[in-house]
Amino acid sequence: QIAANLKALGITSQLGVAVIGKNSRYFIAQCIAVMECDAVVMPLSHQIKTEEINKIIKTTGLHAILDDQ
Repeated sequence: QIAANLKALGITSQLGVAVIGKNSRYFIAQCIAVMECDAVVMPLSHQIKTEEINKIIKTTGLHAILDDQ
């Protein structure tokens, strides 16, 4: 279901998607869903600060961010 939703939002091959969360089955499911879209997964800690996220977005050109919250 997650992969289908990502594809509906336009996530396709080679696009970068950050996955933010704690180590859990939901985090793993989101990472797998991104890979099912042939997109690039960037796993990030749930403890990352907003300023750091903004810097990562600017330097990597992420197209989406998934959060387990």
